[in-house]
Amino acid sequence: MKITFATMVDKPRYYLGAALFGLLLSFDSIAQDADVVFVVDTSGSMATEVTAFSSYINSEFVAPILDAQINLRMVLIGSSSICIPPPSGNCDCVNDSSPPLYLHVATEVGGNDVLTKTLTTIDQWRTRLRAGSQ
Repeated sequence: MKITFATMVDKPRYYLGAALFGLLLSFDSIAQDADVVFVVDTSGSMATEVTAFSSYINSEFVAPILDAQINLRMVLIGSSSICIPPPSGNCDCVNDSSPPLYLHVATEVGGNDVLTKTLTTIDQWRTRLRAGSQ
């Protein structure tokens, strides 16, 4: 399993594209598994970035991965105020998970507690990760 940390400061569309590029470069053949965990800072100062993340996640990240025939599973750790539209989510802000592609672990995340929230919620999403995935 490969773990990569990336910080999305002020250009969510750019960072989603860069994350996609890095993920695709890690594959040596088509139709592999990719498990991705996003931890999103939803503190007040990040409102614009959270909106952009929700707007671009499908077009800039999910669609190209699925088009490349990569079997994607995605976990989002962040506030229930984040609503991911279809095809990943179902736009229900209370519970927008859409298994098996997407699981939303609803918890408030601040800029200083990303690692803590990742570790304290691991029992809620650990089973989503597959052995041998990128």
